[in-house]
Amino acid sequence: MSSNRKTPKSGWRKYFLTKKDNTTAICKYCSKELKTCSKSTNLKQHIERKHPGVLQNLCEDDVRDISMSGNEDAPMHPATEIEAEPSTSKRARSSIGASFAKILAYASDGNKNKEITQNIAEMICRDSLPFSIVEGLGFKKLMKTVAPLYKVPCRKTITDLVDTKYEEKKALVIQKLRLVKNVSLTIDEWKDMQLRSFLGVTLHFVENYEMKSINIACEPLHDNHTGEYLSEMIIKICDVWELSHDKIVSITTDNGSNIVKAIEITFGRAKHVRCFAHTLNLVVDNSVNIPEIIFFLDKVRKIVTWFHQSGVGAEELRQTQTLQNVAEGKLKHLIGGRINKVELATLHD
Repeated sequence: MSSNRKTPKSGWRKYFLTKKDNTTAICKYCSKELKTCSKSTNLKQHIERKHPGVLQNLCEDDVRDISMSGNEDAPMHPATEIEAEPSTSKRARSSIGASFAKILAYASDGNKNKEITQNIAEMICRDSLPFSIVEGLGFKKLMKTVAPLYKVPCRKTITDLVDTKYEEKKALVIQKLRLVKNVSLTIDEWKDMQLRSFLGVTLHFVENYEMKSINIACEPLHDNHTGEYLSEMIIKICDVWELSHDKIVSITTDNGSNIVKAIEITFGRAKHVRCFAHTLNLVVDNSVNIPEIIFFLDKVRKIVTWFHQSGVGAEELRQTQTLQNVAEGKLKHLIGGRINKVELATLHD
């Protein structure tokens, strides 16, 4: 190809950015860095191999420029003459300037690069995605399609960015809370799928007659979940967010003995509000501790277990539901302490 392609008259360096050391050139079309010195052989080979279509267009532009310059003395209609001049020089300058600006925007410190990276970090936070998403082949292919000049950052870069953003948002929240007179807290213990325990704290306040809620903590619990230990964790969280005990008017929790004790140690009994839904659930739980109801629920458990263990039985159930025009449901096991699960286990969806 190189033997049949004529070098554009403007030279190969026109299509590259040169670094300050004058030994490295950056391609305007793919941002690849190439070593160069006095000769432009590497630059020429790169354009010919990687951007043949661009090369053809550039050569055709040069041919048109030569043709127009050779006909300068030919008679021309005034309107045509006025239109021809900006279509070459001005268009060329505009195109080159736009190309330079686009490349610089996608550089590591460019505006477009920063904007995309910030949006990736925000997407991970909002959608609870893993940081490793930036290392996935599918994600990289997507970004290559929508932003070919953008270099996807590594997981550590995104992690550091999220940490930085967290500190920035945290400072803004603390500043806002200084202007709030009173706040309330909801505190709960929970476990994830790996059975790791956490203490979650949500803060509530009124701003311009609107209720605002902010999750301010999800701290892992390592020691025994005693009331004293949980009290220490709550005090640390309040200190981090500069929440004085006077500003906190109420704390809502479930009826677990350890969290109840922790609130009484930290804030006193007067500020403790026990969750009404959890209290109601305990009432219903106690109400089903009747021999006849226990016998009935035990039968339900056995039926659900049988369907879960029998593929043939589950298929027959689906066919029966279809024949009776009943929406296909999913049988769920009864979980102790969750009365709504009793309803799900005894009734089809």
